[in-house]
Amino acid sequence: MSPRRARRPTTAPALAVGVLAALLLASAGARAQLAPVLLGEPGGPLDLWVVRPGGDALPVAQGVELLPVGLAGVPVRDRLRQGLPVALGEGTSTPRVAVPGVGALYRVRLASGMTGLVLVGVNGRPRLLLRVADVGGVPALAERLFVGPGGAWVLVATSLPAGGDVLRVDLASGARDVLTSATPPLDVDDVSLRSSAHGTWFTADGELFRVDGAGAATAVRIPEDESPWALPELALDASGRFVAVVVTRSSAGNGVEDDVDKRTLWRVPVAGPPLEVGKGKGDYPTPCYDHPRGPFLSLSDDGSHAAFRRTENTQELFLRRLDPLDDETHITEAPTFYNYIDNVGVLGFLDERTLFFAAGDTLVSGQAADVMIGAGELYAGRLDPTGDPDMLNVSATSGLLTPPFEAPGTVHLLEATLSPSGAHLLTAAQALDGRAAGTHALDAVRYTDAVSGVTPLLDGLLDPPRLVAAGAHVLVESRRLDATAPGGVARDLHLLDEDGAAPALRLVATVPAGIAFDRFVVAPAGDRTALVARTAAGDEQLLVVDHASGVVTAVGPSTGLVSPGVGFSADGVLHFGFGATPAAFSFGWALDGATAGPSALPVAWGVPLPY
Repeated sequence: MSPRRARRPTTAPALAVGVLAALLLASAGARAQLAPVLLGEPGGPLDLWVVRPGGDALPVAQGVELLPVGLAGVPVRDRLRQGLPVALGEGTSTPRVAVPGVGALYRVRLASGMTGLVLVGVNGRPRLLLRVADVGGVPALAERLFVGPGGAWVLVATSLPAGGDVLRVDLASGARDVLTSATPPLDVDDVSLRSSAHGTWFTADGELFRVDGAGAATAVRIPEDESPWALPELALDASGRFVAVVVTRSSAGNGVEDDVDKRTLWRVPVAGPPLEVGKGKGDYPTPCYDHPRGPFLSLSDDGSHAAFRRTENTQELFLRRLDPLDDETHITEAPTFYNYIDNVGVLGFLDERTLFFAAGDTLVSGQAADVMIGAGELYAGRLDPTGDPDMLNVSATSGLLTPPFEAPGTVHLLEATLSPSGAHLLTAAQALDGRAAGTHALDAVRYTDAVSGVTPLLDGLLDPPRLVAAGAHVLVESRRLDATAPGGVARDLHLLDEDGAAPALRLVATVPAGIAFDRFVVAPAGDRTALVARTAAGDEQLLVVDHASGVVTAVGPSTGLVSPGVGFSADGVLHFGFGATPAAFSFGWALDGATAGPSALPVAWGVPLPY
């Protein structure tokens, strides 16, 4: 490794005194529950204000621009789970990472030419955690963050021109550690950031780094016979002691020569040598946490077993015990599964010996693979004391509960998402044959144990349902044929409850399909969700759904526009803007349908910041 080069400081020169003082005032002032709001011109730098109880408003910073921000290390399968961080607002005016019990993290560009990380706490007070000077117009802070267990800290990488560091920032105190202070500047892959109470891992320039208890990042030597290149996405076990990494090779020119058939798979501990998981070279995918049917690589909670996909003409699933190292078990081999198996994914361990997974088909009802790929079932397989898998078809659309599984599934699995409690897997699928062919459905299956059976929730849908996290509930938006609705299509909004043994839906609204729902924001107490209904004519109506009663309440006028974002303060007050044009929003607040008032904000384009 080359000697340590001079690097840029990770905290650039201080902000303008007035701006910094205002931010400190907002973060350390009285205990009042505040609502932060950005005002200005759309597409340009904005001014940050806070609205205090009663509607009084205070400007706290100028020249703030919200930047895209994402979350590393959390599968899309977990996006509805309670208690886990989640990236929200992608493609909207308020991209953020919500950290339960802590607040929301915003990546911002400041007027001083820096990129900052702002935490809007659960009390609504914004706090500038970190600021780094941009170089060459490139944001100094990478887009993806990793949030540590319990929301205690956040990992963030700086761009190579801005220092090439990985920083761990304490979300309570704001204290930061530079984990790469002893390495040259690194071109860090922000998607690779992983951290636990035991260690930290990330990749940069094809090398896998880990941080030991002393807080120093060191490169991990992968014992390959060719130049190894660590692919950036890592699988972290629940104990936080191991990651799994897929390794390819680098060419002489330090580029990547990713021959997918010659990849290798390794488990890397906090300390000690790597252990090869796969038996030699093969086509191993990375975890693919952003895939709706991922992940494709998983470690058991204690890191003692690994489940992985390897393509051998078709996609096959393997399970291997690592402590002590045992031979790999081919889960999807014949005669349990036949040659049609493909589209393996949704890998998760119910315990260290029980694996939950999806497996699809390359040929269904005589259709070609490129048409029907994605068909399949959900299975659970438990290793018996001899190491052989005891298999169960959980979804059983083929009618076969136990092996051999000679018939294919009858649905095209589109996505699988865990319910808020994690007790059920919610699956969106398309029917492949029969009278319902081409329509979509939403079902639930038990996830906490290996029990066969499906709870049907919705069917006959025109397209996949949309699932929106709502605390302990899920809001489900769907479209269906309805001869009585304008255009023959209706849009439904349901609340999904998990109070009983199986999830159940409550219908809360049915509207013509020309009305679209967006800007969903959940109250901090998890008891209500605000959303905006937009008509085909362009008028917008702010609505609030009460989760307990299912009652939908309209807030404000039914014509005109709603601000591009709305937000709740910690005391349950909803903050919003209304206007005839986007450049002239008048802002107000509402506690319920009967208690509301104006905010002392200037009339302007603006957006409340959810937290």
